[in-house]
Amino acid sequence: MDRKALENKIAGYCDSDECEIAYESHEIEDATLQTLRDRLLDVGKILEEDLEKGFYVAAIGVGPAEVTSATLVAGIDNGMVHAVACSEGPGGTCRAAEAMQVFFDAMRGNVRKPRKRHGIHKVVAFAILLVAFIAAAYWVLIGSQITSAIESTRAYNEAVESFNAVVPSYNEAAAGLAIENVRGMVGEAKPLSIQPTDVLSVAGQIMSGNDADKMRTDAQTVKKMKIALEADEAILNSIDNPEQLWVIAKLGTVEDVEVIEAVTAENDPNGLLGKPGGYTSCIYFTTTMMDSTGVAGDGPVAKGVDGGGAIEVYATSDAARARCDYLDEFEGTILYSGSYALVGTMVVRTSCLLVDDAQYVITDEIITAMTTPSE
Repeated sequence: MDRKALENKIAGYCDSDECEIAYESHEIEDATLQTLRDRLLDVGKILEEDLEKGFYVAAIGVGPAEVTSATLVAGIDNGMVHAVACSEGPGGTCRAAEAMQVFFDAMRGNVRKPRKRHGIHKVVAFAILLVAFIAAAYWVLIGSQITSAIESTRAYNEAVESFNAVVPSYNEAAAGLAIENVRGMVGEAKPLSIQPTDVLSVAGQIMSGNDADKMRTDAQTVKKMKIALEADEAILNSIDNPEQLWVIAKLGTVEDVEVIEAVTAENDPNGLLGKPGGYTSCIYFTTTMMDSTGVAGDGPVAKGVDGGGAIEVYATSDAARARCDYLDEFEGTILYSGSYALVGTMVVRTSCLLVDDAQYVITDEIITAMTTPSE
């Protein structure tokens, strides 16, 4: 989520007109949604989670006695951790900034220690016996809770094992593709940890707030993560040297694309079709974002990239990157033909006759179309 999206989300939690917002963005090594969630639980309480959009909303205690609650929304995008915080209590922005510091310290492994409490100055035998009695009664009462929590933990572990089973195939698919221009797609998925199910470990989890209901919620979250990872893997497979007809169909869903035409061995302007290191298919298009009637040629292929743009499909991402390296040599020269971007094993090219903003817009539209699952 970008800053505007985070601020829109936190606006639903901070209603005061006088409430000011603190925003920070940092690169955190090996940050994932799972670690983001774990660190928020270390320092506060999660109020809302949305795995599809990739964010969590949490309440973090701040101030001398941690009695003031600051609301913080955090998400991850391309290795960057973004967070926005607000506090309507005394201190306003200062408290929001304090919550931000507590959160990012935790993300870096510096979880704040619980505040020291004043101990009992004098302990008498009666007090010890009373505490022992209460503790024994407590363990009797939560016996059923422990049993339920063990069952929920086992269900959670089953969900984790199912998620982890998808991780290797996802990483294999991602390893050979260019996905740096695909929003929300991680380069490497990390397996999740199995939780212990013995009585003492589960009892400790209950004492720390991880009860059966929370474990059931976590299990559902992991199931959603698996579904999302499988969907991303399907997208990765679809942009790995896709068939020409698939590219044409996807290109046809882009609103600003007008006329589409695939090259043949007879009319290929670059002479790269089917050649070693060349593209396996190439599709030219015109666009409503410019008037191509002044560009010489009859049809998109004859007009070339100048007429609107092209999608060049390669067998490997290495071949596609090599093509981009070649095009980069003409940057800033009279032979510059327009922008180019990698997605999967494809090179998305746009006309130099389009203004810069238009090149970025139509490139983004095409990449979105190529990485959106077919209905």
